Formats: sequence, structure tokens, C-alpha cells
Amino acid sequence: ALWRLVPALWRSAAMGRQMRAEGVDLIHGLSGELPLGVERLGVPSVVTVHDVIFRRFPQLYKPLDRRIYDAKFGHATRRATRVLAISECTARDIVEFYGIPHEKIDVVYQGCDR
Repeated sequence: ALWRLVPALWRSAAMGRQMRAEGVDLIHGLSGELPLGVERLGVPSVVTVHDVIFRRFPQLYKPLDRRIYDAKFGHATRRATRVLAISECTARDIVEFYGIPHEKIDVVYQGCDR
């Protein structure tokens, strides 16, 4: 299947159908993305955003990569029920670059052992 050849396409387009078939009750996008049509699945969703460095330092990224990341992060942060940011700085960047209300964002620091 085409999805096996292009995993990013599966994550964006086909994963929603599979989630509906599996009867999931929560969707968690781990890397700043959620499947297209996530709002139609009728279940809560959260998205974790690690950073938006491609917006803060665009010169470090190719124009096409920036557009793809920006579209994915914009879609996910607007559609998610809640947005998880790994730092206060990331939370401020989400507000600044995507206009997401700070009340929709929870800061959850990444844990480590030692």
C-alpha cells in the first residue's frame, strides 16, 4: 500500500480512519501533528509541541520544510483539544506564532532519570 511507502502521508491522512475503526477514545500527537480530520472523530485530542524553531530561526530550514512544518503545527494546535508544550518558552512561541490562547496550552516538562 502507498501508506507503507510514505509514512508521513499515512500519519496525516489515513491514520484517522484507522483510529475510528479501532474505537480510540483519545488521540495524542507526539510530534506536533494530528491526522487530518481529527475533529470529525469525536474524541478529545492533545498534541505535544517540542519547539517551533523553524519559525524562530527560519534561516536554518529549507523553505519547503518550513511550509510543511508550519502547516502541520498550525493544523494540530488549532484542532487539538489541548496543546502540551515542553517549556514555557515553547508555550509562548505557540501563542506568538499560531495565536493559540495560552489557556489551551499546558506546560509539561520532559522527564529524565539522572
